[in-house]
Amino acid sequence: MNEIFNTIKNAQYQHIKTVEEKIRNAIKIKKSLFYDYFETFLFDGAKRLRPLFIFLISNLEEFEIDEDVYNLAASVELLHSASLIHDDILDDAEIRRNHPVIHIEKSTKEAVLAGDYLLSLSMDFISKIKNNNVFSILANASYKMVESEIYSLSKRFQKINEEEYFKILENKTSSLFMASIEALYEIKNKPKNSDILNFTKEFSIIFQLKDDINNFLNCDEKKLSNDSSCGITTLPYILGAKNNKDYAIIGEVKNFLNNKIELTEKILKNYKNNENLILLLNLFRG
Repeated sequence: MNEIFNTIKNAQYQHIKTVEEKIRNAIKIKKSLFYDYFETFLFDGAKRLRPLFIFLISNLEEFEIDEDVYNLAASVELLHSASLIHDDILDDAEIRRNHPVIHIEKSTKEAVLAGDYLLSLSMDFISKIKNNNVFSILANASYKMVESEIYSLSKRFQKINEEEYFKILENKTSSLFMASIEALYEIKNKPKNSDILNFTKEFSIIFQLKDDINNFLNCDEKKLSNDSSCGITTLPYILGAKNNKDYAIIGEVKNFLNNKIELTEKILKNYKNNENLILLLNLFRG
């Protein structure tokens, strides 16, 4: 990310800080085998994009950011973090957030347990939310994420089409973003806003598409895993790119991305303009 992202994030500093304190206190109380690793993995380099998005939508809808919203944000962040640990095992990643991944620093067995541990903490935060429907919303998102990984694993080193690619993106990335905002409306006992949910879905796809482009171009030094070497097919490969010097293909993908950003921006503006959400969206331009 860049200075604009930090400015947006800093405006939500107290809310982000509250979420981080909740997560840190939960880990301290448990004092697990992975305590030292979590201190680095969870608090050194994490973007907090999902909690930030929850707070920005809360601001947009003029929802009070109360204890339930903080517990939702903490739960979503931990669920995301658990998925990263498991994803890194599947992708043979070596670095995450500028540090060695846990399956290399310790072992694969300990990494699996660490991911499961964060998942259990995530569920604990959900249990603190007064609205019981939130659990089913996030449980369904978790199911979709795992289902996506299973399907993606079955397609390793196989060709997939554009439709399949975006379906994987929806389940892998969109499901948690969508669930967090659906849960937010549920907590506030407000009808789900179709414009905001549509914006959330498109925003999450744009975020993942940008990440896939960066991976193709080997820009993500914090991950150091390559989709191609792992047999993962992303949009540049689907459109015919063979290597990261296929400038015509990359140009085509970036044009697709930028057009999607413009359409997604219109969805938000047609409902209610919000400078921070527009700025955040446009950070992902190609």
